[in-house]
Amino acid sequence: MKTKIKIGRTIPFGYKIGKNSKILYPISTELEILKQTLIQIKSGKLSLRQASKEIQIKTKRNLSHPALLKMTNKKFPNWQIQVKKENLRIRDEKNRIKKLKILRIKEEREKKRLNKLSSQNRINKKCIICLKIKLLRYFPKLKTNRVRYCEDCYKLILKKSKRIKKKCSQCKKVKNLNGFSGSNGLIAYRQNHCRKCNIKRNLEWKKQNRDKINTYNKRYRMENPELIKKQTRRYYLKNREKLLEKKFEYNKKNKDKIRKKRKIYWNKIKNNKELYQKHLIKSRIYSKNSRLKDLEKARSDDKKYYYKNREKVIQRVMNWKKNNMDKVLKSRRRYNLRRNEVEGNKKSLW
Repeated sequence: MKTKIKIGRTIPFGYKIGKNSKILYPISTELEILKQTLIQIKSGKLSLRQASKEIQIKTKRNLSHPALLKMTNKKFPNWQIQVKKENLRIRDEKNRIKKLKILRIKEEREKKRLNKLSSQNRINKKCIICLKIKLLRYFPKLKTNRVRYCEDCYKLILKKSKRIKKKCSQCKKVKNLNGFSGSNGLIAYRQNHCRKCNIKRNLEWKKQNRDKINTYNKRYRMENPELIKKQTRRYYLKNREKLLEKKFEYNKKNKDKIRKKRKIYWNKIKNNKELYQKHLIKSRIYSKNSRLKDLEKARSDDKKYYYKNREKVIQRVMNWKKNNMDKVLKSRRRYNLRRNEVEGNKKSLW
């Protein structure tokens, strides 16, 4: 540590007067404290006024802040620019932390508000499925009112997810949405009865209200005959074998019923001439079409019938000829004329 010569009246900080009044001796502890404080001022940890107070407490000597400013300017030129930057950085960091704190407080308040269901001026709602309290905007709207399930659960309902389960009001069993009837998941969710219970209910209702169903079906058939024909035809083509088997079994079991019905129907036709003529026309058309479809089968059937009932057939033909002799003679004349024409047109080879 070097000594200094006294220039003015004031004794500089960190020095003392010796025996000779013109020479100043350094005080190591004070100079070291001053050095540390200057570094702190440069880094921006201490302000000039704070530094002067700390020096006064530690050394019990006064040092003004303007003097400290001169000292720092000598030792660290342009130190204030760096300090300003550091101060700005610190201020921004503090502001950022403040904003984060404010946001956290707001979030906590909102969570508290969400967790408590509001009775007046409704803000939130509890989802029936996930049992979470959410804001009203997370609940889809149907017409005017909000639905009781949130958007996430709504998507799962549409997909018929296995996570969503429902209790049947009749059998009291908890089942997936696949257990409830409806092509769409929403329809399945809205139904209170499962498929099995729904089928039982429908069957019971049909038994009790058979007249209503019959009247409705008749009216619908009268209004839409073409559509019903198409539907029946389509269904018949798809399930032809099943229907034929069912018909065969039913005919076996209920032979007497079928005979009675046929007899009643036939008696009605016989008594009414118009119906009888219509029936004849239909039967002729049907037989003709069936013969044209498979001619060989028709011929074989005719032969079999003729050999079994030969006498009946001959008698029937004889009776018809007696009653319709004019037609027989006309046909014979035509046949003879054709035959003569064919023989006259023939040319001899010699």
